[in-house]
Amino acid sequence: MNIYDIAREAGVSIATISRVLNGSPKVKESTRTRIERILEKHHYSPSAFARGMVYGSMHTIGVLTVDVRDLYFGTVTHAIEQAFSRSGYTTVLCNTGGIPERQLHYLELLTTKKVDGIILVGSYFDNRELEEAIRHVAARIPVIMLNRDLQGDNIWSVVCDEAQGISACVAHLSALGHRDIIYIRDTTTFSAMRKLSGFRRGMESAGLENAEAAVIETGKGIEGGINGVLRAAELGVPFSAVVTGDDVCAAGVIKGLKKLGRIPGREVSVTGFNDSLLARSTDPELSSVNSRPEEMGETAVSILSRVLEGEDPPKITLVRPELVLRESTSPFTGKKE
Repeated sequence: MNIYDIAREAGVSIATISRVLNGSPKVKESTRTRIERILEKHHYSPSAFARGMVYGSMHTIGVLTVDVRDLYFGTVTHAIEQAFSRSGYTTVLCNTGGIPERQLHYLELLTTKKVDGIILVGSYFDNRELEEAIRHVAARIPVIMLNRDLQGDNIWSVVCDEAQGISACVAHLSALGHRDIIYIRDTTTFSAMRKLSGFRRGMESAGLENAEAAVIETGKGIEGGINGVLRAAELGVPFSAVVTGDDVCAAGVIKGLKKLGRIPGREVSVTGFNDSLLARSTDPELSSVNSRPEEMGETAVSILSRVLEGEDPPKITLVRPELVLRESTSPFTGKKE
């Protein structure tokens, strides 16, 4: 009989067993009594490994991300690795490519490796089979999700308020006199849906009625941004400002505007998202929402550390983004196409 068997028989998570063994007051008395009876029934004494699981001394954390080469995901995972390294933990990094089969494979692999906890970076963990797999893993190991709020025992989320960030872009552009604002949407993840919601809310708050007609669907990356703005022009959609959900897409929009003979930052304002290094490398430099990736990563580490110590932090922690203004946004000139 091991700690996993105890948790399974009691119908609780490893973290709850940890709290009981640590004497934490944050366990319902009825749950504590049930667990103690099971421990006594099986004459359970934690092995060295189980003590490691309970007291957080195995010092290995699994991190799943889509692609560490991505500017945003790379920044978040680096912050996680650095924070755990300072605490003496080893981080096992898995690149999934956003492919469900690989995500499931790595979840199973990390479970068999008996890591102390798992952090999932990004909102790509969004199909039903994967959600059930995450809940199954969380029955044994605490799971922290970044930018994805999944309900379940032993699952915590750190979420950037991306809707507010996009709404801030619309409010800024509206204050500059722009009325014909379009949104170029390059993904359909949960993150993308929150951003789209923020665009609609921002347009409504600004008294702009054409939010639905102003959404242009496109592909990812710089080519997606180029194609999105070219498609808007082809469809005859009037615009003097473009909001995007990603700096890379915004960089493509800037290139696309130049192809159309329109001057980005002067004739057409453009906003990005994530405030990555790319935002300071475009011409003009990009006004972009700082989604605080370092803070996201460090907050995830703090929450997981608290869980491993037997605490029960809030299920969802919200991180507030900030719009950073640069050269790509300016007052409406009166010219639109």
